[in-house]
Amino acid sequence: MTNGLADSISMLYSAPVVLWVEDELSRDYLSQLWQDDPLVKFCISGGAENIRGVVHDARLNNYRHVFGMIDRDFGKSNRSRWFDEGIEVFILDVHEIENYLLVPEALAGCSLNTGKRSSAEIQGRLYERSNKLCAWMACRKTISEIRGRLFGDFITHPPCEAVSCLKDAEQYIRESDWFSSIGVRTGDLQKSGNIYASLNQADEEYKRHLHGDTWAGEFSGKELFRHVRDWVYTTSNRMGPQRDSDLAKSVAGWQVENESIPSAMGDLLKAIKRTGDMSAS
Repeated sequence: MTNGLADSISMLYSAPVVLWVEDELSRDYLSQLWQDDPLVKFCISGGAENIRGVVHDARLNNYRHVFGMIDRDFGKSNRSRWFDEGIEVFILDVHEIENYLLVPEALAGCSLNTGKRSSAEIQGRLYERSNKLCAWMACRKTISEIRGRLFGDFITHPPCEAVSCLKDAEQYIRESDWFSSIGVRTGDLQKSGNIYASLNQADEEYKRHLHGDTWAGEFSGKELFRHVRDWVYTTSNRMGPQRDSDLAKSVAGWQVENESIPSAMGDLLKAIKRTGDMSAS
């Protein structure tokens, strides 16, 4: 690492705690929610796929106060381990961060509800939209499961000592567990009825969420948030992502004022500050 690059990275990670997030909305919402906590600096990765690598690389260079936060999407949350020593990336306990904004009382009470929508109207609109998304969510979940089944344990790169010629390289690939089982995996997927069975199972799962009280955390937060965004926030000429952040900050302001900060987001702040302090000691 050159001195210039090292200095740039050192400056980037100069705050007591650094949190990599996926996008501007995540930064703006958390900044407002945490009232611009002076100990926390946000960095934007542009997507979840980059965060694990960036944070892990920072840790390898002894920046142990650097963390990441990513949406759960169709994976699993690690919230039960947020306070564990050594955790690097926090995976949300909802589908994506916009799900924390799907609070009818907060959307109705926030300063940017220029459409004067009531919480009951917002609740109804969100529920109605969710009810139409079951098949779409089932499709996305099934695609995610297929991707995981096919590539979840994809071939890792070999150590340089293991490959001295192309024959070695071919042998390494062919003898990998992934390569050996790919025929079985694709064969199972292509069997008649298997894809539909997976879709039907996922569709039933989302319908169960609709009939309970968990739908606001399980359906696509981005889709639902943007479905009500312009209907609630009717003024301003700002473009989509900027409007997202405007309304997210307004909702966060209401949540702070009304002591209704999502418990997971309160825990996240405590966790990064606590583990950051532990790393610095």
